[in-house]
Amino acid sequence: MNCVLGVDAGNSKTFALVAETTGRVLGFGRAGPGNHQTVGLERALAEIRRACEAACAEAGIPLPVAFGVFGLAGADLPEDFVLLERGIRELKLAQRFRVENDTLVALRAGTRRPWGVVVVCGAGFNAAGIAPDGRVFRLPGLGWISGDRGGGWFLAQEAVRHVARAW
Repeated sequence: MNCVLGVDAGNSKTFALVAETTGRVLGFGRAGPGNHQTVGLERALAEIRRACEAACAEAGIPLPVAFGVFGLAGADLPEDFVLLERGIRELKLAQRFRVENDTLVALRAGTRRPWGVVVVCGAGFNAAGIAPDGRVFRLPGLGWISGDRGGGWFLAQEAVRHVARAW
């Protein structure tokens, strides 16, 4: 059976889904946080593996699958991609794979068109867009230095600040 694996690894959880190439879902797995910037590379890769193993167990298929797409929070800079691609390769979850920032994966999941815009307000904030001509723009979530306003961390910080001022 020719199966594909889709992974969404974020700051709080990791989801993995195994499907046939027709789109029929065979298995789903969930694990802990998979962002190497917040939990470290070793733990992030362990959680990604755990989610993928759970999805394949539910599907009744062995790893590696034919192809995988890994949408990873924290895949922001070129050096992140080098590190993450090496780690995913070593896990042997898919014969062939692609690593993307989780924002672009969210964009593809949210529209049937090959272009659009997505804004993600998770633990942090980031955004991405793909123009009709294929140009890609990303505003990576690099924390306060990139104006990270709108994510959960910033909103919680603002709430505490306003409560303290109102006191």
